Amino acid sequence: MVEIKVLGFEEFASAVKATGAVNRWPRIVDGQEVVSYSVYLNASVASKLPQHHQEHEFKDIMLHALTEKLWLNPESIRDNLKVAELVAIRGAWMEEILDASAIRNKLGEVVALPDGIIKDYEALTGGLSHPWIQKQIAEQQSLSLGLRPAIAQAENVVGKPINDVIPDEISLGKILAQNESFTVQETHAGEIVTHENRRLVNLPNVGEEVLVSYYRGQGQVTERRKDLKISAPYFDSKTGDLAVNLVGLNGQVKETLLFNSITSIAKFQEAEGLSKEFVAMAMDVRAANPKITDIPKREKIQYSGVYVDPDSGLLAIDYKQNNVLFTAMYGSADAIEKYRDELGLSQHEIDMAHDHEHAARERQDQQGLESLSNAIAFIDREDMKTTSTNLVKGVYVGKVIAETEHHIVQNVGQRTALIHNKRDMDKIPKVGEKLTVRYENYRANVDIPERGQSLNVER
Repeated sequence: MVEIKVLGFEEFASAVKATGAVNRWPRIVDGQEVVSYSVYLNASVASKLPQHHQEHEFKDIMLHALTEKLWLNPESIRDNLKVAELVAIRGAWMEEILDASAIRNKLGEVVALPDGIIKDYEALTGGLSHPWIQKQIAEQQSLSLGLRPAIAQAENVVGKPINDVIPDEISLGKILAQNESFTVQETHAGEIVTHENRRLVNLPNVGEEVLVSYYRGQGQVTERRKDLKISAPYFDSKTGDLAVNLVGLNGQVKETLLFNSITSIAKFQEAEGLSKEFVAMAMDVRAANPKITDIPKREKIQYSGVYVDPDSGLLAIDYKQNNVLFTAMYGSADAIEKYRDELGLSQHEIDMAHDHEHAARERQDQQGLESLSNAIAFIDREDMKTTSTNLVKGVYVGKVIAETEHHIVQNVGQRTALIHNKRDMDKIPKVGEKLTVRYENYRANVDIPERGQSLNVER
């Protein structure tokens, strides 16, 4: 066998510089906001990948089960976006390794993969348990520590409560507040949005009037000056996307803005108050320079029956495409039923999926009851009392004195202990740590000052 050189997973993940973007769809009547996620793999390493590996799309609802499994908040658009980025990186790398493993030399010998690559691949076949991914999840959990302070600063400026709103592709308006992790902006459309600083190309100053336009998940930040004129949209040959120039009074190009799609151009036109002819010109440019894709023609795919994946506990279906075996996972039997025609599942197999889901819930309920009983038994042994937890607006301060499989026991003083369910918490504390737990609509934000201090020291 001959060994070939391929990037290890961590090296690949760092090199492709994945960036994600949130697509906010218009509300219909009083329905909830619907979002989807676009993930882009960038840099020179990514440019060597097939195009369908460079750009990925994820539906919001399909990420929720996995986000919760990773101890992140499935109701947080930011957390779901991070999970989408991790899934895209994992999928692209694993398919590259599958392709590499099929290579043969001129003598027809199978090419050997390095031991480190095989170790990475085995870790990733079990889901998202690779150390690099776990580090990313921990960093995402820590990121939430800076969100509330940034919003509080903006609330002091506008004099009213503010919700955390994810920015649209185009945001034009004044910067209200900023800290190490977040920048808060009030747009001309009347929204107050919160940008993650790590997703901005450069940081604006507080008080500045700026345009933030997201291209391939990165926020292009431009100070809006009246002396800058906007050029007609044109085709950028380097990226294959649409672009405009911001031109000074002397005719020199001060900045170039790139756009993901005609939709982005339309949002830019509306924010800047340009005529609708601007969008029509962009459509003509796009029509003259269509985007070339290399998405392979899909062959007939062979699907297996529904089963429970032993590692994740999710419902799963195996399928084979191009003689490669893949596994699709679903958070519920209802999600599988939506795709019954595409998957070619019979009513019997749908019924089996519901049976699997029911059995899994019963097992989880049993495990939860045992965990809760153990927590209560600990409180009894310590001769302490317990009280109910306000899951809507409760705030609790104290040290963790015990941990069971699914629960945390917190001493809140006066020989009183509270029991928290781990699945409600945005991060899991350790026994001995002092923390503040803030509930808001059944989700618990956990603040651990000792961890925050250690993070600041490292910086």
